[in-house]
Amino acid sequence: MMSGRLRVVLVVAVASFLFLPLAASAQSAFSGVVRDTSGGVLPGVTVEASSPVLIEKTRSVVTDGEGRYTIVDLRPGTYRMAFLLTGFATVVRDGIELPGNTTVPINVDLKVGSIEESVTVSGESPLVDVQNAQRTHVLERSVLDALPTTRNMQTVGAPIPGVKLSRPDVGGSQGMEQAYMRTHGADDRHTSMQVDGMIVNSSMGDGNIQAYNDDALAQQVVFQTSALPAEVAAGGVRVNMIPKDGGNTFKGGGFFGGTAHGWQSDNNDDALRARGFLYRNFVQHVQDFNFNMGGPIVRDKLWFFGTARHVSVDEGVANTYYKVPYETFKVGDPAIQGQFVRDVLARLTYQVTPKAKLSAYMERIWKHKDPELAPNVDPVTASDIRDWRHALYYVGQIKFTSTLTNRILYEAGYSTNLERLSQRYQPAIEEIAQHPLTPEWFSQVTHNNQTTTNVDGAAPGGSTGTYPDRKVLSTAVSYVTGSHAFKTGAQWSFGVDGNSQIRTGDIIQNYILNAAGVEVANSVTVYNTPARYFEYVNGDVGFYAQDVWTMKRLTLSPGFRFDHFNAEIQAGCRAAGRFVGAFCRDRIPDMPNWNNVSPRFSAVYDLFGDSKTAVKGSVSKYMLPWAGGWAKRYDPFTTVNETRNWTDLNRDNIAEDNEIGPSGNANFGVSTGRAPASGLAREYNVETTVGVQHQLLPRLSVFGGYYHRHFYNQEAQQNPLLTLSDWNPFQVVNPSGNGEAMTLFNLNAAKAGLYSKQLVDINSSINRTIYDGFEVSFNARLPRGAHMFGGWSNDRLITISCDQYDPNKLRFCDQTGETFQQYGATRMPPFRNDFKLSANYPLPWDIDISGVFISFAGKGNSYTAQDPSLGVYWTVPASAFPNGQRTRAVVSAPILLAAGAQTQAPGFNLVAPNTKFEPRWNQLDLSVKRTFRFSRKEVQGQLAVFNVLNANTVLQEVQSFGSSLGQPQNVLQGRLMRLAVLINF
Repeated sequence: MMSGRLRVVLVVAVASFLFLPLAASAQSAFSGVVRDTSGGVLPGVTVEASSPVLIEKTRSVVTDGEGRYTIVDLRPGTYRMAFLLTGFATVVRDGIELPGNTTVPINVDLKVGSIEESVTVSGESPLVDVQNAQRTHVLERSVLDALPTTRNMQTVGAPIPGVKLSRPDVGGSQGMEQAYMRTHGADDRHTSMQVDGMIVNSSMGDGNIQAYNDDALAQQVVFQTSALPAEVAAGGVRVNMIPKDGGNTFKGGGFFGGTAHGWQSDNNDDALRARGFLYRNFVQHVQDFNFNMGGPIVRDKLWFFGTARHVSVDEGVANTYYKVPYETFKVGDPAIQGQFVRDVLARLTYQVTPKAKLSAYMERIWKHKDPELAPNVDPVTASDIRDWRHALYYVGQIKFTSTLTNRILYEAGYSTNLERLSQRYQPAIEEIAQHPLTPEWFSQVTHNNQTTTNVDGAAPGGSTGTYPDRKVLSTAVSYVTGSHAFKTGAQWSFGVDGNSQIRTGDIIQNYILNAAGVEVANSVTVYNTPARYFEYVNGDVGFYAQDVWTMKRLTLSPGFRFDHFNAEIQAGCRAAGRFVGAFCRDRIPDMPNWNNVSPRFSAVYDLFGDSKTAVKGSVSKYMLPWAGGWAKRYDPFTTVNETRNWTDLNRDNIAEDNEIGPSGNANFGVSTGRAPASGLAREYNVETTVGVQHQLLPRLSVFGGYYHRHFYNQEAQQNPLLTLSDWNPFQVVNPSGNGEAMTLFNLNAAKAGLYSKQLVDINSSINRTIYDGFEVSFNARLPRGAHMFGGWSNDRLITISCDQYDPNKLRFCDQTGETFQQYGATRMPPFRNDFKLSANYPLPWDIDISGVFISFAGKGNSYTAQDPSLGVYWTVPASAFPNGQRTRAVVSAPILLAAGAQTQAPGFNLVAPNTKFEPRWNQLDLSVKRTFRFSRKEVQGQLAVFNVLNANTVLQEVQSFGSSLGQPQNVLQGRLMRLAVLINF
């Protein structure tokens, strides 16, 4: 019989070729109205757009019966437009800048005369898009090179108003690790990374992991932060890198720069040292060597572009040092992560016929980290290794585009992202891990102090493998007239999403400091390792239609998207571990099998009919992106863990089986302890926006807007085996000293094995997340090529997570302050403010100066997580429970409801959420550049200083109640100088 996967493949393939749906377009457009001098519209006018960026040189259309025209599928660049009609003088608009993913309005008036007569008009390109409601920001290559940017595509959007970062990237110091962009309440799972309009997200992390794209590939980078059209599945930041094609002239260039250890200031001070921050995080060196070249293989027929890059960031880890001599390190030396990412890329553009174009590129990437570790981790044994020789990273795509007529455009493409990697123990520990159940295997395990956050022994992440493959097919057709543009489309994403893990001891041993400050055993985190499991996404398929209809001053854009998602758990067998037996399982299909409809609608009104003031609004529904993560929740082979009590009876510092308490899941190792309720629906969110964009001056536009996002179908877990009567309430006094009497619950010992044995995932009518935000921003194109942009945003995120079967999690579960206040009073989260300002300005003598200032409101742990606020989390000891009998560890309400899951609190929170925050993250970066010209060659010397004010904002601190509470674990990187040479020839 035909397999389910094959059926999906055939259905999608047939539908794609029958309906010729549209792939996401990376291109831009010109649109406008042609009139005579009396104001009457002129049909039949030939409109030509020409530019060196077009391999076909010129594109043309004819105005419709309303005098309107639209030219789509144009690459960003500088254009010359000509308007021709017999009996009228030709009008030429020269030097028009066309940004990516934007429709630029060009309206002209023709006067009676000979067609041979020509009137050339030069002027500034319009700044207001009067057809699209998307909030679009474009960073040109010239701006990327002028500003003191990170040259990291994952964080280069930091200056864009409305974009938030998961962690700061001072001078490219985070170039070796993932940093995520978020916007308007949508987290990084909703971010779409594209090259030439085609998706290149990894399937790792259900799409939030991004490739290490070569900076030199991008001619410009387009950021869209709201009102995304139906061709885009997710509703977060859309980042579209418009690639370089090569061109009819041989050109090349390079960036060769970096930072040495002595070029960074020490921003540790007495106040931080008093809080226990003895070893600051720092940069040992940053190296960025990037060379590129492109040009014709056959003029007007075949172009090439290639680039190669080496980036290395050796980074000192905060509060982490060598406690014993090791290799070249002495006792007390700071731990330094040795890291590099290297890539090579080749791209070809081929003009198949005058109306058909084919382009393709492939990028191969190598990544290395040794040692890899976090603050307070022993670098000798508890770090891991990410070896480039045990990894396979590459990104590639191929795209075909054809203008079948001047009204019909067809395109099709394929893109892929592979990020297979391993993170292994240090060699001695890895050798032990490969031979389980030996005495060394039991003793050489991870030791984690929950009070101080110190980690020694084996690496806490275990020895893991990650195998995500993402492949995307798409085809496209659009029909465009002057007043009307209709698009219909589909994308089909598929591929494997696998993981593996082994661990020494199959546990982590957890400790706390007792009242006397002595480290004592507290619990163990038990794992079902060895684990090896593979999910397969048969089809993440989206069919859509998008219409753009202009009626005089009003443009309406109704859209419709149908999403089908089907994945499976692949069959396999697992070996026995310390806490699990060996067994096999069959393939499990339809994990899940969803069909959803997402309407999109936007409207733009040209208020005065002069293309200078646009009122914009939109309502958009977006489904939560998934890859293999949903199926992994129910795969019995998935790595799962649980916390069990541990009493070190013989004080040998080894957790033996007879010292470990019972499981909370009687089926641990056989199932994950959870199952989906019948009809469990896919989470989605609805974004509503309204705003006004106005061209205040010929070179200055301003924007003001409001954003609202409401999440629906968020999940909760039910436990049909437990009722509230199975929990015994008791009271303890808040140990922080505020006198609060806190109610805790201890599970009946007879029900201990039922805590997580049979959980059912449901769509909750109680749990929800609501975002509200405001933005005011501006964009100025100043004389002499200067540019300035920035803005202010003000927002808040409200979380309600009171649908819980564990009553301990009712503490602080309602951030509106309306329910369950008897367990802990809360209040509505405050609105927090962010500010951003970026500018570059050319001076005489070929000198350019530039700067970027960003000021983010302080949150919680903003270095490795996205906690909205800080907490004080108490690991409640057994001695605090009645008669010292603790059934299981207790935690308070989840921190967030995000990405189809609950971000669990790391303990019992002693302070209300949204009352304690890190200080503001203020960062000023400045750059000066001098250009030297030699014939057609150009050499630029650049000096950039990041974090000019040497701010030492705390980004991460210990939140565990105890002697280490408030100890900084990461601060903003100190003032950093980067010297670079840029070459263009």
